[in-house]
Amino acid sequence: HHVLEAKLHDVRGDVMLVVVGEVDQFENADTNNQFEQGKDGDVNYVAWTQNNCALLVYGMRDKDELRKIATNISGRQ
Repeated sequence: HHVLEAKLHDVRGDVMLVVVGEVDQFENADTNNQFEQGKDGDVNYVAWTQNNCALLVYGMRDKDELRKIATNISGRQ
């Protein structure tokens, strides 16, 4: 799998975007065009699949804020 990792920065600090290519879906994510939300240690994340890729936005933000970032990246509502 090809993997792209990018640091995104705004006035509140950094979040990371990870894109994994050639992924149709992954467990518990993106059923019915939704985002999966979770926590790994102290770090929240939002994940989804789109255009044959798995995408993940994570950082020291609350899940609602990460969902807004993911919505802007994905073009979803």
